Amino acid sequence: APADSLLMIQGPLGLDWRTRKAGLLPRIENADLTGKNPPTLNRLRNWVRAGVRVEGRPNCAFVKLHTHGCKDGNLEMWLGPKAQEFHEALANESRQNSNFRFHYVSAWEMAQAVHRIEQFPARFSMVEPTVIEIGSGTPCLPNFSPEGGAIR
Repeated sequence: APADSLLMIQGPLGLDWRTRKAGLLPRIENADLTGKNPPTLNRLRNWVRAGVRVEGRPNCAFVKLHTHGCKDGNLEMWLGPKAQEFHEALANESRQNSNFRFHYVSAWEMAQAVHRIEQFPARFSMVEPTVIEIGSGTPCLPNFSPEGGAIR
């Protein structure tokens, strides 16, 4: 992107067929982390499948999440067992799968990662999948396909 342009990184948006409204219609998955919709490994799989990429670099993907953490229901979720279970599941996945790594970064760090990928594409052309970002960050998923990838 040109240096004077606005950088917008979209989050994942898709359909969640595993949790249906009235048992029939798929729910919208937009990576909003709330008390009623906490983070889970199933949601993580949906976020990765959404395939948010750096333009021109199909092997580099981002998973950007959002929340309004100070709302009552959200605050309890973030400070309670549901968030703790999710973070423990991420750590377990990382221990069991050497291709799975995750990072917690700020929006600024995520933007810097996009600019690094744009400037130095050769540094991010690895052969095997090595990184999955939870939150945002240095997001290279070489040769990632929604069906395969490093998430099981």
